[in-house]
Amino acid sequence: MKKLIYISLIFVISNAFAQPAATVLFAKQKVISLREGKEYSLSRGSQLEPGDTVVTGAGALINIKYKNGTLVNIGENSRYKILAFSPNPSDVQIKAELSQGKIKFKTTGKSNESLKTPVIAMAITGTSAEIFVKSDKQTYLNLLEGNINNYAPGSYIATPQGVVAGAFPAEGQVNTPAGTDGSISDAETTETISSESADATDTADATDTADATDTADSAQEASDTIGFIESAQVVDQATTDSIEEEIASEIAEISLDCISVI
Repeated sequence: MKKLIYISLIFVISNAFAQPAATVLFAKQKVISLREGKEYSLSRGSQLEPGDTVVTGAGALINIKYKNGTLVNIGENSRYKILAFSPNPSDVQIKAELSQGKIKFKTTGKSNESLKTPVIAMAITGTSAEIFVKSDKQTYLNLLEGNINNYAPGSYIATPQGVVAGAFPAEGQVNTPAGTDGSISDAETTETISSESADATDTADATDTADATDTADSAQEASDTIGFIESAQVVDQATTDSIEEEIASEIAEISLDCISVI
C-alpha cells in the first residue's frame, strides 16, 4: 500500500512540475492540442509541453514561441507535434514533427533543432524557412535565410526519389495576419529563389528595367545550378496504412545544415 502511495506521489509531483516547451501567442478559429489522449482548446497564453500535438482546422492559424525564442507559425489543416525540448543550447533543443500541413519558423542564433516529415528529417541550425507537407510522398522546403550545404537560399522538393530545386507552392505559405503577436515578418517571405533576386526586383522599381532584368537573370541562373542536394538520402515510403507505425524507423535522414547569414 505504501509503495502504491509513493508511486502516485511521484507521478503527481512530476506532472505538477512539468516544464512547458512553448507558449501560444496567437490563435485563430479552431486549434486544439492532443495530450495523453485528451483534447484541449488552444488560445493566447496556452502552454505546450513535449508530447503535445497541435491540430489546426480549416482556416485556422496559430503562432507559438518556444522557450529558446524560436517562433513557429502553423497554418490550417496541419498536425505539428513537439517531440522533445531542452533548454540547454548545446543540445538539440527542439525536436518536432510535421505529419501534415504547413509551418513557417524562425530560429534564434544557432540553436540546434530537428524536424521530421513523412519524407525527410531535417537538422536545422539557426535559420528561417517554410515547410509544406503536401502528401506522404511530397514535402516542400522554402529556405528564407541561411544556406543548405553551401547552396543559396531557395526552394526544394523532397520525394522518395530525391531532393531537387523547385518552386514553393502558394498553397504551402502560412499567411499570418500582419501585426499579430508571434507573426514571422512578411518581409522574410519571398517568391524568389535567392535574396539577389529580391534585390533585382527592388532595383527594377528604382532604376531602368534592363539593368534590373540582368540582375534577376543572374540570380535565376545561379538558382538553376542547385540541382540535387548531394547529402540527401531518401528511402521508399511505407504504405498508407502503416505510415504512423513506421515513420520513426523508415524516415529518411537528410542533413540540411542551415547556417545563418551574417
